[in-house]
Amino acid sequence: NPLANSGMTLSNGNLDFTSDASNRDTCISTMAVSSGKWYWEVTVTGLGALIGIEPDDHYPAAGDRTGLQSAGYAWRLDDGFKFSNNGTSASFNSGTSVGDVIGVALDLDGGTLKFYRNGSLVGTAFSSISGTYLPSIGDGSNTVAASGSVNFGQRPFAYSAPSNHKALCTTNLPTPTIADGSDYFDTALYTGDGTSSRALTPYSFSPDFVWIKDRTSAFFHEVQDTVRGAGKRLSSDSNAAEDTSNQTLTAFSSTGFTVNFISGYGRNTNENNDAYVAWAWDAGSSTVSNTNGSITSSVRASAASGFSVVTWTGNGSSSASVGHGLSVAPDLIVIKCRSSATDWHTYVRAVDPNGRYQVYLNKTNAKTDFGSNFFSGSSSTISLNSSSLGINGNGSTYVAYCFAPVAGYSAFGSYIGNASNDGPFQFTGFRVKWLLVKGSSYASNWNIVDATRNEFNETDKILRANLTNTEVDGSAQGSFAMGFDFLSNGFKVRRSGVDVNSSGNTLVWAAFAENPFQANGGLAR
Repeated sequence: NPLANSGMTLSNGNLDFTSDASNRDTCISTMAVSSGKWYWEVTVTGLGALIGIEPDDHYPAAGDRTGLQSAGYAWRLDDGFKFSNNGTSASFNSGTSVGDVIGVALDLDGGTLKFYRNGSLVGTAFSSISGTYLPSIGDGSNTVAASGSVNFGQRPFAYSAPSNHKALCTTNLPTPTIADGSDYFDTALYTGDGTSSRALTPYSFSPDFVWIKDRTSAFFHEVQDTVRGAGKRLSSDSNAAEDTSNQTLTAFSSTGFTVNFISGYGRNTNENNDAYVAWAWDAGSSTVSNTNGSITSSVRASAASGFSVVTWTGNGSSSASVGHGLSVAPDLIVIKCRSSATDWHTYVRAVDPNGRYQVYLNKTNAKTDFGSNFFSGSSSTISLNSSSLGINGNGSTYVAYCFAPVAGYSAFGSYIGNASNDGPFQFTGFRVKWLLVKGSSYASNWNIVDATRNEFNETDKILRANLTNTEVDGSAQGSFAMGFDFLSNGFKVRRSGVDVNSSGNTLVWAAFAENPFQANGGLAR
């Protein structure tokens, strides 16, 4: 669990830090936690250090000091003050000396952050903490350098950890429920051959949601699922209603699907010599009626992988709901009216858990304020708080794709761009296989990269969910340059382009795993 993302000088496997008291920078660790009791130690060699935690959705920009930003918490050693919530300060405890070992005990079950000095409790610095956090180190002084060494458990602690607290290191990562992401999600590549009724069998599971894009030609995205049935096409880049004419995907099988060549048709899935990508998700073994909501829905759900496909007929109510079958609240829900031309309404928990602010999958728009909660997801239902044609028009038909996070397999979040080629790192707990990134506080595209089209870093072969455009080399897009490093436990933004790294703006992301970090024994393989 090394330190990362810093203007400080890092060494010794990024576990030692130094700063000259003029940079006022912050570095964060590479492992985030949202529950449990955790412990780490800092051996102090420079008293200007701020020691604390930062929320996982805050990437420290140059000049940021931990604890002095929104939702961060920290203790400054040289004068003993503590800081939180954009710089709110209070006297805590002075008396730290060079050579002291500061123990940090984060209890996210009890909501406390405690500090120890040379094995003795200094006190509870903060309480009522909730959320997902990473350990942080900052330069908090104008006159005293910050330096030291962090021990996350890679060697024995100098002092015993508090009762029931674990070292924040890979040894203590939970055992994943999904050891191989390709059991539930996979990416397939194929080259069109211009024939009809061509069966493709690239997966180790029966796909229930297939998303195909021609990489060579500017054709529409092809979105189909087993709940609506093969041949019923939607396109993520268009607001068009469901289309059953000129069928370009005609069947699903136990390991793939069947495509057709249709001359001159824009949504082609088998153009001769064109390169294609087909992303597929498993949604369980059967479609059932779900009566959890006020409207009965048809649901195909895989609770194990956190994905379901939901269909229903709207009733025009502004207080309706439909069951989604996942038993946990989704972090991402995409709704499309099948019977009319409407936008793809998209709920992203990282944008607004209540669903008042939402985005559109087929547009570049920044988040839209609907004035009140529009739709959102609970542990059992999608709440449809509008009679809008987009989500619940009377007599209209709908489909929703629901995604909930599963540790080691899928993750969803947000970060703040810094317009640097040394961009934000986002912890996922797995090596990423597929990544979707969209600016939510400003207009940007829905950018998709995957580890199948890119077999090595930098991952920069870009397709956009909202555009018919062909695949582009992200590193060659000038002011829109984009690229990512897929790492063993997350991803790092590697380009400064505005579409994925606009300075000071919020971007949201969704990621699916190649394999979980823990399944490698916590090793970067």
